[in-house]
Amino acid sequence: MGYDLMRREEANLSFRLVSYRYGLGVKIITTNKSIRDWTELLEGD
Repeated sequence: MGYDLMRREEANLSFRLVSYRYGLGVKIITTNKSIRDWTELLEGD
């Protein structure tokens, strides 16, 4: 995940997964992009 830009549907599904898992336990997300660049990866959304 993350090698290609995400379409809007894919970004929404990823956000929903992280939101769902938020209250269930620890999550580790690694990236080589700064948080400022995430909007570019998530199709400017």
